Amino acid sequence: MPDGPSSFPLPPCATGVSSTAFRFIALPLDILSPVFPRSGVERPVATVGRVGGRSGDRTPNSTATKISAGALALVALGVVADLTGLWTSVTGRTLEDLIGGSTPEKAPAGSVADCEWISNTNGYTRDVGTPPTSVPKTGAAALTLTTNLGQIRATLDVPRAPCAVASFSYLAGKGFFDNTVCHRLVNVATLKVLQCGDPLATGDSDNDGSGGPSYRFAEENLPVGKEPAYPAGVIAMAKTADPQTTGSQFFIVFGETALDPSYTLLGTVVAGLDVVRSVGAAGHDDAYGSNGGGHPKKRIVIHRATVTTG
Repeated sequence: MPDGPSSFPLPPCATGVSSTAFRFIALPLDILSPVFPRSGVERPVATVGRVGGRSGDRTPNSTATKISAGALALVALGVVADLTGLWTSVTGRTLEDLIGGSTPEKAPAGSVADCEWISNTNGYTRDVGTPPTSVPKTGAAALTLTTNLGQIRATLDVPRAPCAVASFSYLAGKGFFDNTVCHRLVNVATLKVLQCGDPLATGDSDNDGSGGPSYRFAEENLPVGKEPAYPAGVIAMAKTADPQTTGSQFFIVFGETALDPSYTLLGTVVAGLDVVRSVGAAGHDDAYGSNGGGHPKKRIVIHRATVTTG
């Protein structure tokens, strides 16, 4: 069951759930450098044969010149090839790049964020792998939740919450949220939220709110100093009372809400908030105790979650 309303740790609702950490590593790209082998090369043997129209005639000066020119060409070619290989190994660029080919593009400084995905082994996980460790923190992203009650659309805050957006996008792409139940509703004077994102929730189980991916990560984009911290229409990531416990669960704020600024702001609803408000108006079963909310009486199922970027 969740803690009391003062701390309101929004995801794991079951007691006795623990978690540990893990990380994953991005692999570097290999660059192949063409190198001309100097040793073991069979060099052509010069022969003197017919020159002109008569058998047995020879032109020693002409032949010697050809032999010298050929040998010099091979030596020059070997030197150029060795220098090219050396230049490539030092700069990471090929001869084609020097002549006029394209230079491999690198992400501009400040355009990516480094994320750490920590192992979550609480026993209530669905393992679909982990997102990349380096993720964009520029651009725009849009979320669409297609539910049995209609669509909910939102913009996601890529610059301020790059890891949360990258995680949500990754999980959505894996079908992690598809056909999941929004399992928790709180609708009191100062706390109006609908919580979703548990892949194992049924909408009527005591374990609802315990599930998530096989990883967790640190909070970001915390609305410290803002009042209200979580106004109506925002989407934020749920967590336990401990730091670095953000996972897949999230909550949509549909009315005046007073919460500590310790939950990552993910984005803002731009359409479909009326869907959430209709669920709130229908009430809940009080499964989580006084002011902790309960399972929504009006069942809402996310049939599909999609994130588009651009």
